[in-house]
Amino acid sequence: MDSPAPLNQLDQTLNPVAKLAYQGLQQGKTLFALTHKSISSRFMNFVAPKRNENVQSVSPEILNKFRLRRDKLLETDWQEAEKGIYPKNLL
Repeated sequence: MDSPAPLNQLDQTLNPVAKLAYQGLQQGKTLFALTHKSISSRFMNFVAPKRNENVQSVSPEILNKFRLRRDKLLETDWQEAEKGIYPKNLL
């Protein structure tokens, strides 16, 4: 009978690759959402421009804080899946 050691070794080897793939997928989804919002906003402003709109840009500090919190959430999700709290295929 085959021993489980090679499977554990394979799992440990693939685990960092799977984590990087997960992080890349999540960042890709974020980029797609931001791009979609930007394009749809520009289109709406072209079709029906608003007058006297007082919009402030988000500061780099707030964007960085958002990025750090998102990364922490992704890491928490990954760790909980590793602990078996929920299946990895949900990631």
